[in-house]
Amino acid sequence: MDYDVDKIVGRIQKLPTISTVAFEIIQMCSNPSTTVKQLKSVIATDQSLTAQILRIANSSYYNYPRTIHSIERAIIILGFRMVQDIAISIAVYSFYRGIRNTNGFDVKDLWRHVLSTALIAKMLGFEYDPELQSMLYVGGLLHDIGKLVENVALQEDFSFIFEKSRQEGVRLDVIEDRFFNFTHADIGGKLLERWKLPSQIVDMVRYHHNPVPESISGERIHYIRIVYLANILAHFINKKWKSIHAVLQYDIHFKDVFRFSEQEFMDLVERSKEVLQDNQMYFEILQV
Repeated sequence: MDYDVDKIVGRIQKLPTISTVAFEIIQMCSNPSTTVKQLKSVIATDQSLTAQILRIANSSYYNYPRTIHSIERAIIILGFRMVQDIAISIAVYSFYRGIRNTNGFDVKDLWRHVLSTALIAKMLGFEYDPELQSMLYVGGLLHDIGKLVENVALQEDFSFIFEKSRQEGVRLDVIEDRFFNFTHADIGGKLLERWKLPSQIVDMVRYHHNPVPESISGERIHYIRIVYLANILAHFINKKWKSIHAVLQYDIHFKDVFRFSEQEFMDLVERSKEVLQDNQMYFEILQV
């Protein structure tokens, strides 16, 4: 199958668009010095986004005794990071809603997976660098966006390799590389570059299946590895794997980066499950 990454991403006019406001909020999340005033000002320019955030803030999930009428009040009650993450989630979900299911490929299943990955990445980020939690959350939300591009741009060929991945029990990126000589991670990274998103987020998407990229070093590789680990944990929970041995079968790179004992890894799985359970209503209000 003869395809070119640049040409595929060049077909993005067929894809839904993420609003300018969403781009601004994503840019903000990579800047720890972003203020409440700046976030409020950007959100306020989008009436639909403002209404959706206020609907969520006033939902039974948060159970605040009085009606929250403004974004500023929502930020005070829910917290800066929570409102920022909700705004980003709504914006990214609007992109997913514009993509149709194809043979075997369920967009809603993918959304549940990326939201799970984002929440787990945020949890892991709290231990590594709390100031960067929102950026890691965005990395989790966007890490599989290349699958959506392939679904739209490659159509029947994507359906073919997606089904082949399922039949053989082999990771999709392995099948993609075999047939296309690139993967959805390459496509996603190229798309986010075109969107001019922060390089840290581009790296997290481009290398979420490759925790040992030769071209990346220093602090940036830590972001990549957090999203890589969060993605594996989300798969572990969704696929109901039983032990770390399933992870080693899924990805041989894992042992090159992490040295978890069986007990340490399973403890991390349990903590991830707790995070997802604690945020179950968050899944519901984001229409998963």
